Amino acid sequence: MLGLESGQRSFFDAGMVVESLLEAGSFYEVLYRLGPKLLSDEDFADCYDVTTGRPSVPPSRMFKLVLLQAFEDLSDRKAIERMAFDLRWKAVLGLEVHDRPVGQATLVEFRARVQLHEKMEEAFGRFVERLLQAGVISADGVQLVDSSAIWGRGAVQDTYNLIGSAVRKLLGVTARRQSWTSEELAGELGLVLTAPHESGSLKGRAEIDWSDPEARKALLNELVQEARQVLGTASREDLATDPGVAEAAALLRRILVQDLAPIADPDGGDDPEDDDTDQAVLELDQEVEIRQGVARDRVVSVGDPEMRHGHKSQNRRWDGYKAHVSVEAEHGFITALEVTAANVHDGEAAPSLIERQREQGLEPEATVGDMAYSTAELRQWAADQGTEIVAQVPPASARKGCFSKEDFEIDLEAETVTCPAGHTTARWTAISNGGRTFSFDGAMCASCPLREQCTPKDPDRMRRSGQGRSIRWHALEPVLQAARAAERTQRVQDLLSDRWKVEQGIARLMRRGLRQARYIGQAKVRYQALTAALVTNLVRLTSLMTQRPTPPLAWKPG
Repeated sequence: MLGLESGQRSFFDAGMVVESLLEAGSFYEVLYRLGPKLLSDEDFADCYDVTTGRPSVPPSRMFKLVLLQAFEDLSDRKAIERMAFDLRWKAVLGLEVHDRPVGQATLVEFRARVQLHEKMEEAFGRFVERLLQAGVISADGVQLVDSSAIWGRGAVQDTYNLIGSAVRKLLGVTARRQSWTSEELAGELGLVLTAPHESGSLKGRAEIDWSDPEARKALLNELVQEARQVLGTASREDLATDPGVAEAAALLRRILVQDLAPIADPDGGDDPEDDDTDQAVLELDQEVEIRQGVARDRVVSVGDPEMRHGHKSQNRRWDGYKAHVSVEAEHGFITALEVTAANVHDGEAAPSLIERQREQGLEPEATVGDMAYSTAELRQWAADQGTEIVAQVPPASARKGCFSKEDFEIDLEAETVTCPAGHTTARWTAISNGGRTFSFDGAMCASCPLREQCTPKDPDRMRRSGQGRSIRWHALEPVLQAARAAERTQRVQDLLSDRWKVEQGIARLMRRGLRQARYIGQAKVRYQALTAALVTNLVRLTSLMTQRPTPPLAWKPG
């Protein structure tokens, strides 16, 4: 049953004891005064049965406890200790000095309710709305966007151990479904490598010569054969009626398919490249090998199957998730946040981030990012939504020592391209993505005095083929050309010069513990990110109030 805070205060109320001692403008003082305005007890009515049962701890109090815990980056046990002995915490939480803390299980259960009903997202959105109402931020103000890595909590494993962990997971849920123990089912199937009683790294236990390709191949195929056996124990009825069995079986199949390839029969058997490759990996008698290359959407952890490989650069990789963040340019408040798998490109996540801005009531005149947000498709989509993407256009690529596309004059109206030597062509062929390839006459390019600066093609071959230098015209070429022209203006340069502020905002989030995921699964990591963002915004508000003792705000905590 929903519990409610009492409006009655006693002489033992911690707030009455220490209210005057709370540092003005501190996080504790702001949360003490502002906390009731974030979410009230009534806002949690959909999380509880409002008519039956024993009244819960007032959820508004528990919500402030979660924020205090995030502010100090504490474990559940440490947060409960603070609740018991720290008078600042007791004051913020509306407790009396002698009140005992809640149990750790109560905190865990409350957090689950908040995650299930997306209350942290509601509180974050409400805070941004109040900033808008108070005039602290403006609806059409410039927004800055960027992303950062979140290291996942699940254990990342190589192919051998990944398959072994997935087998054990399916073995466990299948055995329970069939009223067996995992050990009994493993014994019935004759499992050796993946038997539940085996512990530690599967590769570490294998007594083989790892420098011997044949030994590695034999171990891999023995392991895969056990995986196929366990897959065979899951009946169609189990897969159709038990979500746990279906999920574990699908995960094991995916891991086998993504990491393995069938070995082609030298006498003309299966072709590893044909359309039935995935199914062949699952066939009982098919020998397999580790697939060359890494699947783009590769599962890297059985403990958290939603984690992915992420790359910030060619040499910087992480496994987990990615936080996509929008920060308003004037004061640095976080206004929108999205969490995706680590392999999602910034440009792919941008529409969702901009949509979340709009949900908060923001209609920025410009959204500023780095070159990851510079695709023509994203620019066009943003323009259709009534905003503008401001990002540096990637420089045109060219062979070393040769003219790039930017050295050519592109006439959008006449649909012609003019080279640095002054030659113009209107000859083009369509390409698959809707763009065009403009090509110059081969004989003309072969005899051009600037040929060596323009193309490495052989002059005689150009004369014979009639094909000289070519320029690719994007399907949205007018969008790119307009972006390049705008980039030379002082307005765009000024906007780009503010981009560092989003990196500063992301750094504040990481100081709140967001670099490392506390939880398993994308939804829960998003909850963690929203919690960190709300705390970061509250801290930013305290900083703003400290810098401006009498700020021109229509809304102040109190």
